[in-house]
This record gives sequence, structure tokens and C-alpha cells, in this order.
Amino acid sequence: MDSIAENRITRILPLLDEKQKRIYLAEGLGYGGIKAIHELTGMSKTTIIRGKKELQEGALEQSRVRKCGGGRKATIHIEMEQNRTQEVLLHQQKLEGQAADIN
Repeated sequence: MDSIAENRITRILPLLDEKQKRIYLAEGLGYGGIKAIHELTGMSKTTIIRGKKELQEGALEQSRVRKCGGGRKATIHIEMEQNRTQEVLLHQQKLEGQAADIN
């Protein structure tokens, strides 16, 4: 790999998302290309191979970078779960308090 190609890769790579990186780096790889790209970028060889497979399969349509449901839960969902848990605990305490009053 020549210095011009290395320079182009190192300038463009930070501008791409995960899928775009895989496909961009896998484009036109010849013998020893996976190893050369891995050494230049530090990207996993399996990731580069996955990009190569995506190119061969024609999986180039614009889609989500990650699967649906990935990442953190939205804060509102966490708060709703906490509220439900608090309500259950308060209800249990109330029932225990009523049972203690009866005895």
C-alpha cells in the first residue's frame, strides 16, 4: 500500500460510520490487503472481512448502522420502571402496616 493511499484512508476514516468504514476499507482488497488495512487502521480483521462479504453480497443499501434495540434505554423508560417499583414497594409497606394494626 503506498503512502498516498494510507494518507487518504487516515483522512477519510474518521468521517465515516461503522458500516461505511467496513465497506470503504474492504473495497479493492487484494492479496495481503486485510492484514495491511488491519495494521494501518487497527480495525479488527473480522470486521474488514465482514465488509468484504457485505460488498460481495451487495448489502450496500442505506440502513441502520446498528440493530434496533441496541444501546441504552431511553431515560423515560428507566424512570417509568423506577416509578412502578416505588409504587409496588409503597403498596407492600402499606399492606404490612395494615396487617400490623390488625394484630
